[in-house]
Amino acid sequence: GMLLLSDLKEFKTKMDYKEYGGAAILGLTKPVFKAHGNSKANTFKNAIKQTIDYINGNLGNALKEELNTKN
Repeated sequence: GMLLLSDLKEFKTKMDYKEYGGAAILGLTKPVFKAHGNSKANTFKNAIKQTIDYINGNLGNALKEELNTKN
């Protein structure tokens, strides 16, 4: 069990909704991020940061282009 402890802690951090702020609902023209109903201020800050990263990364346009090439 002790051998897995660091891996389990890392997994817990990756799955912690407070760290990521919310879940992306991937709209192609406008992103929507849904935060957990029990979120604190830091969680909302992370959700806003995640939204900004989505917009700055131009993921919506990349998704549109990928979908258009599949048709």
